[in-house]
Amino acid sequence: MRVLVKRLLKKYKYPPEGQEKALETVMEQCNKWADNDENVNERKLANVEDDRDVRNLIFNRLHMDADISDAALQREVIELYGDQYPDMTVNDWRHIIEAYTPMVREASRPKAKEISMESKRYDKAAEETIEE
Repeated sequence: MRVLVKRLLKKYKYPPEGQEKALETVMEQCNKWADNDENVNERKLANVEDDRDVRNLIFNRLHMDADISDAALQREVIELYGDQYPDMTVNDWRHIIEAYTPMVREASRPKAKEISMESKRYDKAAEETIEE
């Protein structure tokens, strides 16, 4: 078994030649990338449309509870996605949520009216059936 392993290692030239130089090159590139101000932890969400998960959370919460406040949404979004966007301030989140929620609320209002009218029709039909 040892002979077999030694032959395989020799066949595939293990340890690889130039391993030290490759490691140095990679470490240099990592250091340069980390020193670059543009790449260091600068993640800011410019628009809710840029992050599907944040957008879906807000959209779904508004559809589940149309009366939820923007502040409650903001707390929930920061709790779930604050670590993902460390450079976002509370004010940044507030502006993004305040810009997005009116569109969702407006789009969901007609449906909410239709559903409430439909439920009133069913209630009225049930009352008529009971009276008969």
